[in-house]
Amino acid sequence: EGVKILLNLGLEEVAEDVLNKQEAVLEIFNAAGIKTISPQERSKMSALMILEVAEANNLREYLAEKYGILVDSRRNIYIRFSPYIYNSHEEITFAAKKIAEAIKTKNYLNWTAPEKTGPVT
Repeated sequence: EGVKILLNLGLEEVAEDVLNKQEAVLEIFNAAGIKTISPQERSKMSALMILEVAEANNLREYLAEKYGILVDSRRNIYIRFSPYIYNSHEEITFAAKKIAEAIKTKNYLNWTAPEKTGPVT
């Protein structure tokens, strides 16, 4: 189904959309002073952005629980974030602003996920 969506939209259209979102996200992260590992030049960008972040696993859980933002963490030092066609520009910029806010304030470092319980039967 994903391939059909890509082909219906057109690969050039998809690539342009992804690059526009990447530039918007980079603007937010750069303004916040957040270190990105991903290329900054449009000609070298991809659909994946990587941030270097202390306690990345905590940040991943914090974003998911608090805002419903899904990112991936690797080795507890990298956050992988993918602004793609399945999300609107507004959703992507909202997520980028919340990521930047969390990193700047470091609120996620002392945050503990609420304990999840199962259904009562």
